Order: sequence, then C-alpha cells, then structure tokens
Amino acid sequence: MSGLEVLHHDLAALDAAIADDDLATAAGLLDAYQQRLEDTVASAAAPLPAPALRALLDAQLALTARLGVRRDAAAAQLRQAHRANAASRVYAGLEQAP
Repeated sequence: MSGLEVLHHDLAALDAAIADDDLATAAGLLDAYQQRLEDTVASAAAPLPAPALRALLDAQLALTARLGVRRDAAAAQLRQAHRANAASRVYAGLEQAP
C-alpha cells in the first residue's frame, strides 16, 4: 500500500471513529494522520502526483465539512439547553414571587 493509500485509510478510520462518537480514538488517529502526512510529504523521493494529492485533499475537506455539520448541530443543542435552563429559572422565580 502506498503512502497516499495509507493516508486515505487513516482518514477513513478517523471518519469512522467520529461517526461512532469515539472522540478519544479520533484524537489519536488525527495525531497519527498528521504525522504520517508530514512524513509522507517529507520522504517522497519524487513529487507526489497532483491528482492523488487532490483526492486526498478532497477527502480531508469532506471530513472537515462533516465535522462542521456535527459542530453546528451540537451548538444548536447547547443553545436550546441554555434557553430551556433560562426559561426554567424565570419560571421558578415567578413561583417564588409574593
């Protein structure tokens, strides 16, 4: 398996860990991916083929987009929880008013 194929495999494993909400594993996979990417680029005897690098970049961008969607969904849930908490505090204050 070539270095670029291994990087694609690493991205797929990272994507799977994120999909499973296994963030501890995802963090380790991300660190390993970053190191392997740096090593692959630094150790290439010849320039890496542009189409293969573009495919890897596209895979990274797709993963980043999926992470953005998850981040936005989590942020919306947090905002909703904060609003519910604020509303319950107001309601509790109304019950205690003379």
